[in-house]
Amino acid sequence: MNWRENYQPTAEIALRRTVSGCPLIINRIELDINATYGKARGDFDADVASVFIRNEVEDQYKSIVNEEGESSFYGECQWLFRTSGKPRILRKLLNCKTIDAQGERGTSQPFAAYTPDQLPGKTVKMHIKLADEEKPGWGDTWVKVPNGWKRCMGKGYEDQRAYCNGNYKDFSTFQMPDGRQCTIYPGCTE
Repeated sequence: MNWRENYQPTAEIALRRTVSGCPLIINRIELDINATYGKARGDFDADVASVFIRNEVEDQYKSIVNEEGESSFYGECQWLFRTSGKPRILRKLLNCKTIDAQGERGTSQPFAAYTPDQLPGKTVKMHIKLADEEKPGWGDTWVKVPNGWKRCMGKGYEDQRAYCNGNYKDFSTFQMPDGRQCTIYPGCTE
Protein backbone atom coordinates (compact mmCIF):
# COMPACT_ATOMS: atom_id res chain seq x y z
CA MET A 1 0.00 0.00 0.00
CA ASN A 2 1.28 3.47 -0.83
CA TRP A 3 1.04 5.52 2.37
CA ARG A 4 1.45 8.79 0.46
CA GLU A 5 -1.80 8.16 -1.43
CA ASN A 6 -3.85 5.89 0.81
CA TYR A 7 -3.40 6.78 4.48
CA GLN A 8 -5.70 4.80 6.77
CA PRO A 9 -5.64 6.24 10.29
CA THR A 10 -7.74 3.48 11.87
CA ALA A 11 -7.53 -0.30 11.99
CA GLU A 12 -9.36 -3.06 13.81
CA ILE A 13 -6.96 -5.77 14.94
CA ALA A 14 -7.86 -9.24 16.21
CA LEU A 15 -5.72 -10.04 19.26
CA ARG A 16 -6.26 -13.79 19.12
CA ARG A 17 -6.69 -16.33 16.35
CA THR A 18 -6.14 -20.02 15.76
CA VAL A 19 -3.93 -21.33 12.96
CA SER A 20 -3.79 -25.08 12.26
CA GLY A 21 -5.29 -25.76 15.68
CA CYS A 22 -2.71 -23.60 17.46
CA PRO A 23 -4.04 -20.63 19.47
CA LEU A 24 -2.06 -17.44 18.83
CA ILE A 25 -2.05 -14.00 20.44
CA ILE A 26 -0.42 -10.83 19.18
CA ASN A 27 2.40 -9.59 21.38
CA ARG A 28 3.44 -6.46 19.46
CA ILE A 29 1.92 -4.10 16.92
CA GLU A 30 4.47 -1.96 15.12
CA LEU A 31 3.18 1.30 13.69
CA ASP A 32 5.18 2.88 10.88
CA ILE A 33 5.48 6.67 11.07
CA ASN A 34 6.32 8.04 7.61
CA ALA A 35 7.03 11.66 6.71
CA THR A 36 8.25 13.54 3.65
CA TYR A 37 10.57 16.54 3.50
CA GLY A 38 10.72 17.07 -0.26
CA LYS A 39 8.94 16.24 -3.50
CA ALA A 40 11.26 13.54 -4.84
CA ARG A 41 10.38 9.89 -4.23
CA GLY A 42 13.36 9.43 -1.90
CA ASP A 43 12.74 12.57 0.17
CA PHE A 44 11.18 10.79 3.13
CA ASP A 45 12.14 8.95 6.26
CA ALA A 46 10.38 6.79 8.82
CA ASP A 47 10.43 5.71 12.43
CA VAL A 48 8.17 3.42 14.46
CA ALA A 49 5.89 3.35 17.47
CA SER A 50 4.78 0.14 19.19
CA VAL A 51 1.89 -1.32 21.12
CA PHE A 52 3.06 -4.20 23.32
CA ILE A 53 0.73 -6.90 24.63
CA ARG A 54 2.17 -8.99 27.46
CA ASN A 55 0.69 -11.31 30.08
CA GLU A 56 2.38 -9.16 32.73
CA VAL A 57 3.31 -5.48 32.47
CA GLU A 58 5.11 -3.57 35.22
CA ASP A 59 2.92 -0.80 36.64
CA GLN A 60 5.33 1.93 35.51
CA TYR A 61 4.87 0.85 31.87
CA LYS A 62 1.25 -0.33 31.90
CA SER A 63 -1.10 1.87 29.89
CA ILE A 64 -4.50 2.83 31.31
CA VAL A 65 -7.84 2.31 29.56
CA ASN A 66 -10.45 4.88 30.68
CA GLU A 67 -14.14 4.27 31.45
CA GLU A 68 -15.06 5.08 27.84
CA GLY A 69 -12.87 2.18 26.70
CA GLU A 70 -10.12 4.38 25.24
CA SER A 71 -6.41 4.68 25.85
CA SER A 72 -3.91 7.11 24.33
CA PHE A 73 -0.16 7.34 24.03
CA TYR A 74 1.92 10.24 22.80
CA GLY A 75 5.04 10.93 20.81
CA GLU A 76 6.95 13.68 19.10
CA CYS A 77 8.92 13.33 15.89
CA GLN A 78 11.80 15.64 15.08
CA TRP A 79 13.66 16.09 11.83
CA LEU A 80 17.43 15.67 12.15
CA PHE A 81 19.30 17.11 9.17
CA ARG A 82 22.66 16.22 7.65
CA THR A 83 24.42 16.34 4.31
CA SER A 84 25.28 13.42 2.08
CA GLY A 85 27.59 12.86 -0.88
CA LYS A 86 30.15 15.06 -2.58
CA PRO A 87 27.71 17.87 -3.42
CA ARG A 88 26.59 17.79 0.23
CA ILE A 89 22.89 17.28 -0.44
CA LEU A 90 20.69 17.96 2.57
CA ARG A 91 18.96 14.82 3.87
CA LYS A 92 16.70 14.38 6.86
CA LEU A 93 16.22 11.61 9.41
CA LEU A 94 12.96 11.24 11.32
CA ASN A 95 13.52 10.70 15.05
CA CYS A 96 10.42 9.88 17.10
CA LYS A 97 10.38 9.69 20.89
CA THR A 98 7.73 9.25 23.55
CA ILE A 99 6.60 12.41 25.33
CA ASP A 100 5.18 12.79 28.82
CA ALA A 101 2.14 14.80 29.97
CA GLN A 102 4.30 17.96 30.12
CA GLY A 103 5.53 17.44 26.55
CA GLU A 104 9.07 16.44 27.56
CA ARG A 105 10.79 14.06 25.14
CA GLY A 106 11.78 10.68 26.49
CA THR A 107 14.53 8.38 25.26
CA SER A 108 12.44 5.54 23.81
CA GLN A 109 10.29 5.36 20.72
CA PRO A 110 6.58 6.04 21.33
CA PHE A 111 4.89 3.01 22.88
CA ALA A 112 1.98 1.70 24.92
CA ALA A 113 1.86 -1.57 26.89
CA TYR A 114 -1.18 -3.62 27.86
CA THR A 115 -2.19 -7.00 29.18
CA PRO A 116 -4.45 -9.05 26.87
CA ASP A 117 -7.50 -8.64 29.13
CA GLN A 118 -7.33 -4.81 28.83
CA LEU A 119 -7.89 -4.62 25.09
CA PRO A 120 -10.89 -6.56 23.69
CA GLY A 121 -13.40 -4.03 22.36
CA LYS A 122 -11.22 -1.07 23.33
CA THR A 123 -9.69 1.78 21.31
CA VAL A 124 -6.01 2.70 21.46
CA LYS A 125 -5.07 6.10 20.01
CA MET A 126 -1.60 7.25 19.06
CA HIS A 127 -1.01 11.01 19.10
CA ILE A 128 2.13 12.12 17.25
CA LYS A 129 3.22 15.70 16.75
CA LEU A 130 6.10 17.20 14.81
CA ALA A 131 8.67 19.17 16.81
CA ASP A 132 8.80 22.87 16.05
CA GLU A 133 12.57 22.88 15.66
CA GLU A 134 14.88 20.71 13.58
CA LYS A 135 18.44 20.01 14.66
CA PRO A 136 21.63 18.53 13.21
CA GLY A 137 21.76 14.75 13.01
CA TRP A 138 24.93 14.65 15.12
CA GLY A 139 27.23 17.06 16.87
CA ASP A 140 30.06 19.29 15.68
CA THR A 141 29.05 19.34 12.00
CA TRP A 142 26.80 22.42 11.95
CA VAL A 143 27.08 25.74 13.80
CA LYS A 144 24.03 27.57 15.17
CA VAL A 145 23.87 31.17 13.88
CA PRO A 146 21.14 33.83 14.33
CA ASN A 147 19.24 32.81 11.15
CA GLY A 148 19.67 29.04 11.37
CA TRP A 149 22.57 26.63 10.90
CA LYS A 150 25.79 26.72 8.84
CA ARG A 151 27.52 23.57 7.62
CA CYS A 152 31.15 23.19 8.71
CA MET A 153 33.69 22.80 5.92
CA GLY A 154 35.77 20.06 7.52
CA LYS A 155 38.87 19.23 5.44
CA GLY A 156 37.08 20.24 2.22
CA TYR A 157 34.24 19.04 0.02
CA GLU A 158 35.85 15.59 -0.29
CA ASP A 159 35.48 15.18 3.51
CA GLN A 160 32.16 13.33 3.91
CA ARG A 161 32.08 13.69 7.70
CA ALA A 162 33.18 17.36 7.74
CA TYR A 163 33.42 17.85 11.49
CA CYS A 164 34.11 21.40 12.65
CA ASN A 165 37.04 20.34 14.90
CA GLY A 166 37.24 23.82 16.43
CA ASN A 167 36.98 25.67 13.09
CA TYR A 168 33.80 27.69 13.43
CA LYS A 169 34.69 30.22 10.71
CA ASP A 170 34.94 28.17 7.50
CA PHE A 171 31.64 26.88 6.18
CA SER A 172 30.56 25.02 3.08
CA THR A 173 27.63 25.41 0.78
CA PHE A 174 25.19 22.54 0.46
CA GLN A 175 22.38 21.53 -1.86
CA MET A 176 18.75 21.50 -0.77
CA PRO A 177 16.57 18.55 -1.89
CA ASP A 178 15.00 20.85 -4.52
CA GLY A 179 18.44 21.58 -6.06
CA ARG A 180 19.10 25.06 -4.64
CA GLN A 181 22.66 25.82 -3.49
CA CYS A 182 22.54 27.20 0.04
CA THR A 183 24.75 28.68 2.73
CA ILE A 184 22.38 28.40 5.70
CA TYR A 185 19.63 26.06 6.83
CA PRO A 186 16.64 26.34 6.81
CA GLY A 187 16.50 29.69 4.99
CA CYS A 188 19.04 28.82 2.24
CA THR A 189 20.58 32.31 2.00
CA GLU A 190 21.55 34.79 4.69
